[in-house]
Amino acid sequence: MKNNSLAMIALIALVAAPASLIGYIDPKTCPEQNSGFMTCQQAADQHIWLFWVLAAFGVITFASSFIVRLVKRRTK
Repeated sequence: MKNNSLAMIALIALVAAPASLIGYIDPKTCPEQNSGFMTCQQAADQHIWLFWVLAAFGVITFASSFIVRLVKRRTK
C-alpha cells in the first residue's frame, strides 16, 4: 500500500467541510444584540464560506491526486 498524501489531505478537508456546519448559527433565529464582537449574520456567513472553501479545496486536491496517480501509471 502506497502513501498518498494528497488524498489524505483531501479526505480531511472533505470531512471538515460538513463538520464546520455543526456550529452554524441561523441568523433568523438568533436574537440580535446591540454590542458585541460579531453579529449573527457575520457568524453564519463565516460558517458558509468555510464550508465552501474546505469543500472546494478537498475536491481540487483529491482530483489532483487522482490525476498525478494516472500520469505516473501511464509513464511506467
